[in-house]
Amino acid sequence: MAIRSSRQRDVFPLPPLDWSRGPLHDDLQQVPANQRWPLRQQTEGAIRSLFDLYAEGKVLAGCPANAVQRASQLAIFKQLAQGFTMGPMYNFKEAAGLLLKSSLSYAKQQVSSTVRSYQEGLVSIPTSGHT
Repeated sequence: MAIRSSRQRDVFPLPPLDWSRGPLHDDLQQVPANQRWPLRQQTEGAIRSLFDLYAEGKVLAGCPANAVQRASQLAIFKQLAQGFTMGPMYNFKEAAGLLLKSSLSYAKQQVSSTVRSYQEGLVSIPTSGHT
């Protein structure tokens, strides 16, 4: 029996995902069409983050994924797909309003905020020191 290189069992570095075939492609087809692209982006972002922790931002190119890496990529995808839902999309003004009305405390305690609505008369901009 031949001894396999440890490289064949390494999870890291995780190579880029191949969505065109295999279990990843098959599982993606089970996701509603309008959620496929956002889920792909979230999965790729999670894997890129793990890779960045491992490789400190170095780019991996041209290395095919081994069985352990493919299994890891599929497990990450399935974990994200399990809890994936597309939330409501807000425009900038709606999002800012929601943030300002939300609690600023992680402990759900009442926290005061110094954020106030914009009133032009209350704003003073110093004059430039340049002449």
